[in-house]
Amino acid sequence: MPCLKSEGMMEAMKQVKAIFTLLCIGSLFTFFPEMPAAWAAGDSLPVNQMEQIVKKRMDEGKIPGMAVVVVRDDQVDYKKGFGYADRRAQRPVTPSTLFEIGSTTKAFTGLAVLQLEKQGLIRLQDPVSRYLPWFHLHYKGKKQPITIEQLLHHTSGIPFESIGRIPAGSGEDALENTVRTLVGGELKHPPGKKYHYATINYDVLGLIIQQVTGQPYETYMRKQVIQPLGLRHTYVGRQDGGYREPLAQGYKIGFLGPRLYKAPTYRGNTPAGYIITNADDVAQWLKVQLKTERTKIDQKLIDDSHRPDRSVRPSDDGAFYGAGWMVRPGDNGELFHGGSNPNYSSFFIVRPEDRMAVGILANLNSAHAHSAAREIMNAVTGARESPELSDSFQPVDKAAVGILSVLAPILLLVIIGAGMRVRRIVQGKRRFVRLDRKRTVFLGLAAGLSVLFFLSIYNAPKVLFQGLPWDFVKVWGPSSVMVAVGTVLFLGSACFFYTLLTLLTVQADDHTAVDPGKGQIRSG
Repeated sequence: MPCLKSEGMMEAMKQVKAIFTLLCIGSLFTFFPEMPAAWAAGDSLPVNQMEQIVKKRMDEGKIPGMAVVVVRDDQVDYKKGFGYADRRAQRPVTPSTLFEIGSTTKAFTGLAVLQLEKQGLIRLQDPVSRYLPWFHLHYKGKKQPITIEQLLHHTSGIPFESIGRIPAGSGEDALENTVRTLVGGELKHPPGKKYHYATINYDVLGLIIQQVTGQPYETYMRKQVIQPLGLRHTYVGRQDGGYREPLAQGYKIGFLGPRLYKAPTYRGNTPAGYIITNADDVAQWLKVQLKTERTKIDQKLIDDSHRPDRSVRPSDDGAFYGAGWMVRPGDNGELFHGGSNPNYSSFFIVRPEDRMAVGILANLNSAHAHSAAREIMNAVTGARESPELSDSFQPVDKAAVGILSVLAPILLLVIIGAGMRVRRIVQGKRRFVRLDRKRTVFLGLAAGLSVLFFLSIYNAPKVLFQGLPWDFVKVWGPSSVMVAVGTVLFLGSACFFYTLLTLLTVQADDHTAVDPGKGQIRSG
């Protein structure tokens, strides 16, 4: 009996140990419920899946070239170029290929602003007018002070469509000229009351940096931000020049495919969108955000740049704005920002809890670059969220091509018809007549409809393109759009001209019309 009792106790102890082990394992999943699938699978990246994502997004977005970076902790786990930096020359994208990064530039400018605050050269609560005395805007006719902090967090009230008035130019005064386009303008809402993204907020910050330091924005950024960060392949705008690495050609959608496009120079928009870099330096930049790469920049400034303004409601996707970063709080919080220029795009995502970051650079402005970054992050971390996609350029391009395919033949017929009438006038087979009451009414109606037509075309962007002007659409929109608009205008003009020929001339042998020479009805 003692022996049986001992064996029973041993068996019971084994069961207790087994249950305890299961409880311990279960507790791991309780405390770490978001353990990434990629980590659980042995610290290996799903490379095949990632590359399928990139190729699919490039194909769907018609993106010529893309560079991809994946960083984990202090390691660059993946870095590769896809497609072409130059389609005509068949020059491939590599990790050293340079791209404009668009609005992901803002995080660099934001860091510089925080740096100047630490040095005591500015205060975030100061009104902009303290540094730029001529800077003032209004809300409902009343002048409103705007602070540096409100510019930093996009709560200034400056409207989004202010981007449409940014002038092209590469002169030394380009930045000031850009900021001066705001002076005396109307705010969308009172400062500090609401988040409303306006890219030009960061151009104002760039001018403040320039004013306070007594240096051109580009010079200060290069010496005090870019170089201390250890970014050896990053340039502040096109005017920085001296690229040691090849720059990808920029493209934009047009006539159902990517078309080489050389955008105007917007030096005045450099603080908001025109830093140039490559995948090698993006990897370094992302490690800095993960706090796994120490640089000469105070780490507290990096932390401060991740701190959003929670005094206002978040954006529609639940994110608050920091200093050049969108910040989505929570257990699975992330930092992210997209960048779009007329012929380039980028997207960076940093997930501190997962200690992961993804960067995408592309030489075409496309939401597919943003989606590729999110899908890669999800593949790496095992997340299941579906990235939202809203690429408006291709649908607009298809619509423009559709309009052209319908209107071009009609325009040709109208031109032929008008040409035949002109020819008959020259041959003496048609003659001009004096306007009678009926013809005058029809002519007035045609003129009125033509004026209404041309005004509608002129104001169409206010409805179709968020209030942005045609000059902006010409630069940013698909190349087919302005051809379609030109065709519509030409068709309208041709129709009006044809109508004039119809109203003002008759067959030479028609004796029922008023003879302009005699001013009377001819009855034969």
